[in-house]
Amino acid sequence: MSLSNIEPEKTLLEKLKEACKDVWHEYTHPEFIDQLQDGTLDIEKFRYYLKQDYLYLLHYTKCFALMAYKGETLKEIQFALKGTLWITEGELELHSQYKKRGIETHELEESIESIECIAYTRYMKDVGMSGDYLDIMIAIASCYIGYGEIGQRLLADEKTVLEGNPYKEWILMYGGEDYKSSTIEFIETLNSYAEDLSKKKLEKLKFIFGEVTRLEVAFWDMGMRGNKAIK
Repeated sequence: MSLSNIEPEKTLLEKLKEACKDVWHEYTHPEFIDQLQDGTLDIEKFRYYLKQDYLYLLHYTKCFALMAYKGETLKEIQFALKGTLWITEGELELHSQYKKRGIETHELEESIESIECIAYTRYMKDVGMSGDYLDIMIAIASCYIGYGEIGQRLLADEKTVLEGNPYKEWILMYGGEDYKSSTIEFIETLNSYAEDLSKKKLEKLKFIFGEVTRLEVAFWDMGMRGNKAIK
């Protein structure tokens, strides 16, 4: 057999995405994002999503902190703690920019968590509490990597409307160079664990990744229902 006919070994992320490729596409190409892309998304739906996303990110930060606790090396701990800073000083800061749209911090923090937010965040925490460092990294990965993929796609798409788009800040945040470089670092770190994974461990990671990706789809669906979502 010619060496040119030998397919290169897939990365860990490629294996994870391949195992749930249909739901991954559904997650990264939802109607919510289509409408956000051209600025036609109902502002009340976005406000509801933003409140839920704020509550989600508070839990998400704790998942990174839990990952740090599960770390066995200084490098692992530092990577996890870097993630907590990115969220608290990056993503959560984005929410404060929407104060000009009449959403105050206390309103975000006092919102009632949706069923979808509860299901997603508690699942991640449960994975983190019962599993190891890599388990929780995979549970966190769908959100981290998917948002970067969405943001970069929107910025590169000529159909994306930025001028006059009320969601311009969101697009620039997740499509920007800072988030892109952070996502690349996350992916490289995740893929570095590919060696010596047993078949059983890989199947577990695929299951976790598939579950959190399904929960991401549910989160977008919740956003499209807006305040009509189950509370």
